[in-house]
Amino acid sequence: MSHSSTSIPSVTPQDVQELRTLLYPSLQTREWYTVLTAAVSAARIGAQAVPLIWKAANEEQVGQAAADHKDAMAVEVAMRVKEALLKGSVIFGICAALDPLFALTPLLRAEAAQHPGRSQSDLFARHNRLGRTEEELTTLAHQGLRRVYRHNLDEILENKFGSDNRDIQFATMEINYGWNLSEDSILDFPSTELVILAALIPTPNVPAETMWHLRGCRRAGWSDEIINSVRSLCIRVVDLCKERSIGMYSWDASRLPTLEDIKENSND
Repeated sequence: MSHSSTSIPSVTPQDVQELRTLLYPSLQTREWYTVLTAAVSAARIGAQAVPLIWKAANEEQVGQAAADHKDAMAVEVAMRVKEALLKGSVIFGICAALDPLFALTPLLRAEAAQHPGRSQSDLFARHNRLGRTEEELTTLAHQGLRRVYRHNLDEILENKFGSDNRDIQFATMEINYGWNLSEDSILDFPSTELVILAALIPTPNVPAETMWHLRGCRRAGWSDEIINSVRSLCIRVVDLCKERSIGMYSWDASRLPTLEDIKENSND
């Protein structure tokens, strides 16, 4: 991914396509854009890259769809990108999910204005989980966790969490898994595992969790060749950030907002 100029400030459509080619061929038809969405968001370049990823995936997927299925396909692509942000936020945090979401939303709304059948107004995939009891969420959490951790889960719950970390255990299990990650109507278990792995690898210093989900991808049925291609993609995303001093490698504390930057009547 060489460029003649060193002044390129961000991410280009060419970068998106070149990153895509690093994935195993079977991932390059459908899974690529959710995996790449998670990776760039974890690397803190989601606001620049995710709109480009969506545009490329949308043009390709909708272009290949039958005439009477184009609107449904457009909604599917958008929902899968947003689901990758939501599920990835369990790893890289809500701010790294909101920045690309807020950059993408105007594009989705503009497309919906031209094609009303592509509107996502009032779509709420987890609405039926709002009334779930704690016990029901616990059941969903265990079902989701067992798919990833299997016999390794008991040691994590009994020794790593124990009985003295109940608040963060509840957030991890009932909320992150029971409410969020176990929802598979948009991204199923195998797709979710790739997204979580892609969110983890660019994240500094999380070796245990990365190993757990490398193993989880195997348990989800992905081959070692496929898993290694996701790992290579994520490492290339990190290298790209280093080369251009963007995302996680553009940190400059002097650029943080101050009290003088606050605007009472604006969110910008």
